[in-house]
Amino acid sequence: TSCFFGADKNYLKYSFEQYDNALKSQTNLTYIKEIFAFLADENNYPVYFHCNAGADRTGTLAYLINGLLGVSYEDLTKDFELTSFGGQGQRLRSDDTGSGYGATGVYRNDSGNYIAWGKMHQYILDSYPDETTLSAKIEKFLIEKAGCKKENIQKMKSIMLAE
Repeated sequence: TSCFFGADKNYLKYSFEQYDNALKSQTNLTYIKEIFAFLADENNYPVYFHCNAGADRTGTLAYLINGLLGVSYEDLTKDFELTSFGGQGQRLRSDDTGSGYGATGVYRNDSGNYIAWGKMHQYILDSYPDETTLSAKIEKFLIEKAGCKKENIQKMKSIMLAE
């Protein structure tokens, strides 16, 4: 209910869903819009974000932020799969078929534990086939689906990519 780092720090608390579920419901899209507006204000930095396990919802937001900034899907996936060592169990792209990963993009969907890294990525790819880069696809998603302002996205990118 308050910022651990002090009452003088700006603080948001949103508990949105993970993976493709986070990209589809209006409540989650509203949270994403508000998070990116928060990221567009340099006064809110440094930024620390997390969820209970630091893997699924955190991974979803990290995918959107870092993908927007130009990080490749391969590097995003390597970073995401490192969360498998965090004690919450494997967080893979999908089931390992023995000769690679399955086509569903869903690794686990049981007991309320939904892990669908690949499905989330495929949703972004399928939604914006005319865009050539992952960054452009995510930006279009943020503007068209989440309702983010283009100027907020540009401000956030400027802050995050500053040298």
